[in-house]
Amino acid sequence: MEYATGIFIESQEFMEQTQLDKFRVWFDDYVAGFYGDDEVINANLELKEKHCRRTCEEMLYLAGELGLEENQKRLSETIALFHDIGRFEQLVKYRTYSDARSVDHCRLGVEVVQQTGVLDGIDRQEKQLIEKAIEYHGRKELPPDLNGQCLLLSKLIRDADKIDALNVVTEYYKQYRDNPQGFKLDLELPDEPRHSPEVG
Repeated sequence: MEYATGIFIESQEFMEQTQLDKFRVWFDDYVAGFYGDDEVINANLELKEKHCRRTCEEMLYLAGELGLEENQKRLSETIALFHDIGRFEQLVKYRTYSDARSVDHCRLGVEVVQQTGVLDGIDRQEKQLIEKAIEYHGRKELPPDLNGQCLLLSKLIRDADKIDALNVVTEYYKQYRDNPQGFKLDLELPDEPRHSPEVG
């Protein structure tokens, strides 16, 4: 038995590949429902959709390097697929990816998976692990009492997310530099010409 942030992991029915396949289809259908006639919104939706898919690739790479079991890899990919699921509603409703100017996209993501019931077909304890990793992935620091699989998966999604985010920010700021008037993306960073005092 393993204790992980209030979740006891005992013998259970592990997630099957068919369930992961259904999550991929659900993700495609869910995201497609947000696209419309607004080119700016569509461009930003596409940015996050592609980010989620690449984060899945990064997550699986990290899981493979760590030698995780197949079920852990399926959990990892599910977390990566859904980690930014709150971003799509956030963007359409508030026209920004800034949590400070709208809502906490991590908590919104948990609300989305709970309200839609997309995870209802899997083991309750695995469902809780996925929801906790989604909730914690954007925090500045993880709760100090995390351990076990919850700590592992939460660390993995934070790393996979930031690996891809670095590439995204680098590429799109190059595009902004080359064509600021035609730039349509919200990259969540402040536009002020300043830096944190610690950097100076």
